[in-house]
Amino acid sequence: MIAVIKNVFTKATRLTYKNIHFLLLFWVTNFALAFALSMPLYSLLRNDLRNSILNSHLGGDFDFLWFSQFLKLNDKTVSSYPGLILIVVLIYNIIQVFFSGGLISVLSNSSKNHSVDFFYGGVKYFFRYLKIFLVAIALYFLAIMINLALEKMIFLIVDVYSYAALTILFDIIKNAFLLFLISTINIVSDYTKIAVCQSDLGKVYPAFKKALLFLKTNFKNSLVIFLICAVFVALGALTYNLIDNVIPKTTAALIIVTFFIQQLLVIFRFLIKILFYATEVVFYSESDAQVIDLQSVEINPES
Repeated sequence: MIAVIKNVFTKATRLTYKNIHFLLLFWVTNFALAFALSMPLYSLLRNDLRNSILNSHLGGDFDFLWFSQFLKLNDKTVSSYPGLILIVVLIYNIIQVFFSGGLISVLSNSSKNHSVDFFYGGVKYFFRYLKIFLVAIALYFLAIMINLALEKMIFLIVDVYSYAALTILFDIIKNAFLLFLISTINIVSDYTKIAVCQSDLGKVYPAFKKALLFLKTNFKNSLVIFLICAVFVALGALTYNLIDNVIPKTTAALIIVTFFIQQLLVIFRFLIKILFYATEVVFYSESDAQVIDLQSVEINPES
């Protein structure tokens, strides 16, 4: 297993490096949507601070009196902001579905990794990948409901509040189970996308069956590969939080430095996203090829 995973990450790292130029597209899209989302709030803050007598106090510390005043004066606008966030999140996820089609397409065919091939793949697989995305969202919701039901059942059976150790233990088990469910949903949806692309299947269900057959014999390695990539994401977030806690937000220059570090974290996450798909594409391609080779040997034995 170690040799297989090492081989997958070696080839996936090279594949990621070969397609690293798509990072700029991902970052620009993310920045544009974040900018569009922040501009209405920025306009409100600018107008309010210009007319508020409390704005001079905000340079040194956060003023709750000013914040209460801000919410009171802009009640209607602020109350509509969650709707704007929901719209932007929806647009962002639809764009990511499109990007996933392009990314898996160029990763699956290393000789065609140009922008034209990327956008062609995004268009070609968009509706099939959108169906997979919607099913995955429904399964995420189901996983959360199962986790909440499990929590209620545990507290009905055992009075864990009386024992701090039991509370911690059941929280660990519950969260680990939720992590396993979410990881499984991610893995199945990712390999279904890869099966759609590499087998060029016109419908999602045959690709889903093909992905399940693949995972039936390769789920252990698939899960380990997925979790290793997830560890990279966690390490990036941990490093950012450690640096962010060290840097004081007392001057405009330090705030700009913090913003720059945040953008580095965003770019790092997109890099790991490419690595996620690259490892899965490499593992699926090589494992599927080995199955085909074994079947051909059984059908046409040379000796």
